[in-house]
Amino acid sequence: VDGTPASVQIEVDGISPEVVVDGERVRDMRDGESEHTTDLTWRMSDDHTDAGQLVPRIEIYQVTDPTDLLSAEHIDTIELAPGATSGTVALSGNALYRAELHVVDSVGNESVSAVLLDASSEDGGGCSAAGGTGGGAGAALLLAALAWLAARARLSAARSRSRG
Repeated sequence: VDGTPASVQIEVDGISPEVVVDGERVRDMRDGESEHTTDLTWRMSDDHTDAGQLVPRIEIYQVTDPTDLLSAEHIDTIELAPGATSGTVALSGNALYRAELHVVDSVGNESVSAVLLDASSEDGGGCSAAGGTGGGAGAALLLAALAWLAARARLSAARSRSRG
């Protein structure tokens, strides 16, 4: 019998941060200009990491097939300071973009929220998935893309928990 047994207390954080992007999920940036900017703001929290220590970044993708919002080419990463709750997205060109806000806590758990940015040309050559004449099909496609992103974030959180 060990008179002075060793003991260890381990705390596992397998819960991803909460992140909510303020404003519309589909933003019309079709202003006839070749340069487009929009400000994104969000709220974030976590069960173990203080909001001021959560690390956000914005990943920008150009949607390559307007009928499939998941077909995208990564074009930029905007690194932000820990605790930041806003960022400016600058786009050049007339296309459809997806901005993904990634938030990571102190142990690497990550959450993702996405916004569709429609900077396609106003002459009707752009995508109707962001509220043009495409009707319900575009909205359904957007919802499917957002559901896929949420499922990917949940899978990532589940993998983190299983490793923890």
